[in-house]
Amino acid sequence: MAGLAGFIVAMGGPSWIAAISALGGLITAVASWVGVERDSIRHEFAGKMFTSLRREADVLNETLKNTMPPEEFKNHFLQLHKKYLLLSETLEITEDDCLRKARENVQQGIFLGPF
Repeated sequence: MAGLAGFIVAMGGPSWIAAISALGGLITAVASWVGVERDSIRHEFAGKMFTSLRREADVLNETLKNTMPPEEFKNHFLQLHKKYLLLSETLEITEDDCLRKARENVQQGIFLGPF
């Protein structure tokens, strides 16, 4: 939008359109400085990692629990627990308002899983 407004002014359009260009540039600069996109990517990555871990736990519990010896099941469970602890220690904590927004999107059906 900022580029288009700048182009219009450069081609002889009304000078008030330059304000739109300046505003768009300012918004982009602030978002870049704050790291909006970077935070979004980190939150998405964390969500995917925890979802993957949850699916592993579901498969272990629902499918393999009754087909393996209890000691082997316990070992698999402990491995998943170690993964959970590692993810919890290394991934950035999602802020409450971001988590709330994501939960609302999921409940509204905006997110459609592979099932």
